[in-house]
Amino acid sequence: PATRLRPDYKAQAKLEAARTLYDQAAALRPEDPAPLVAMARIDQGAGNVASARGLYERALEFTRGDTEKQELLRELGGLAIAAQDWDAARTFYDRLARGDRNSIYLRTELARALMVADQPDRAISEYERVLQGLRGDNRVLAPVLKELGQAQLDAGRTADAIATLD
Repeated sequence: PATRLRPDYKAQAKLEAARTLYDQAAALRPEDPAPLVAMARIDQGAGNVASARGLYERALEFTRGDTEKQELLRELGGLAIAAQDWDAARTFYDRLARGDRNSIYLRTELARALMVADQPDRAISEYERVLQGLRGDNRVLAPVLKELGQAQLDAGRTADAIATLD
């Protein structure tokens, strides 16, 4: 048994050393998001979600590119969902959608993430919230209604799903 654990101890020691180096890099370049993101990923992998979330939020402050900001907002939203912090999750995903208000994909991303997290009732509420903002824009209603209907089926609301898809 001791020989089986040894690689785990070795890997843990390397992660701690890497974390220390990234911490030093962050101190030398406090406005560089890269070491903050690296530390956040190490902390997230170690199960230290609160620390990871704080580091991702700090990194977001210094991130310039839209793609990088979207990636960090998704990470933060995922951490909030995992922690069942629904208000924070909505805040992060709303910020993500603000980047491109015309993208129905971004506007419904929280609902899909909630479905993946096995939260169909919350996903239904989110799809309904998105639909309220789409009234009058029939071009994009069909895919959202289809996803809403699937969420209703997954939640066991068959009658609601039939009404949605009818």
